[in-house]
Amino acid sequence: MSDQSLSPAAAATPPRAIEPQGVVACAGPVREYVGDLAAELAQMARGVGDDALATALEAAANLAVRPMSRSIALARRRP
Repeated sequence: MSDQSLSPAAAATPPRAIEPQGVVACAGPVREYVGDLAAELAQMARGVGDDALATALEAAANLAVRPMSRSIALARRRP
């Protein structure tokens, strides 16, 4: 994915070099896709004047680019 095709929220997110202990990197392409989609939907919502929905979608986009805690990642692997 080139920088030209990234949403503004995704393009503004700096790359992570080292994650703090107890944290794992973003959970791959699904989180990236959800974050990109949420950012685009937020722009659409704001474009039609729905600021409340846009704010919620921006929060989802921001959450998607943050690392998951290791405990959440481990809990997801358990049957």
